Amino acid sequence: WAIISELKQSFEVVELPLESAEIAADIDLLLVVHPKELSDDSLYAIDQFVLRGGRLLAFVDPLCMVDLQNQQQQQYMPPVPSTLGPLFDAWGIGFNTSQVVVDRKLATRIRAEQGTDVLPTVVTLTKQEISSEDPATASLNNMLVFTAGSFTGDGAEGLTKSVLLQSSDDAQMMESFMTQRNGADILKGFIPDGVKKNLAIKLTGNFKSAFPEGKNAAESEEESADQSKHLSISSIPGAVVLVADADMIYDA
Repeated sequence: WAIISELKQSFEVVELPLESAEIAADIDLLLVVHPKELSDDSLYAIDQFVLRGGRLLAFVDPLCMVDLQNQQQQQYMPPVPSTLGPLFDAWGIGFNTSQVVVDRKLATRIRAEQGTDVLPTVVTLTKQEISSEDPATASLNNMLVFTAGSFTGDGAEGLTKSVLLQSSDDAQMMESFMTQRNGADILKGFIPDGVKKNLAIKLTGNFKSAFPEGKNAAESEEESADQSKHLSISSIPGAVVLVADADMIYDA
């Protein structure tokens, strides 16, 4: 992905295996892109990274168009959604992996098989939907998101939540399988709920572990030694940015 090449020009970039049981102490920021079916070991490694003050930027996706385009055409199987489920729960954040944001006001005209189509699942954000208060987004004028999800919840005790990207209020959540149609058909059953959807959020403060008892509740002596390093709450304040779409950083 082009974004990785760009990052390598300014930062030292290390690729971690999907099944990483721990994250090295010299890693300052962890970029997690479309994490599908992560093991408890990997989730625990991310959990402990955040609790020791690490910075996390995660792109999760209920319906990844890159996956959809890359899978075999003969048989339609919905792509596996991505999430950090247990970590979201511990952080007081909800994320429904089976629903996509449909936004009538911010629908985007795209090239389709027969001419063009206006898709309410491909959302063009303007300065009105992009936070001007956060340095990471303040200079952005527009952005495209594709079949994005939405984050709910205000964050657990000890955390401060801020919204970086949101939909308009002419939007609703729709089951993913209902969005694989043309724009007009998607909008036939459209009923906006008048609530702006959180497409990207930032959490800062003191995080609590999603694994309060440690990695394993029943442990051997060797595992018990590892447990002595377990953090159940942040040792120093951490920061997490969550984005409900992975397609937006793919160079299609």
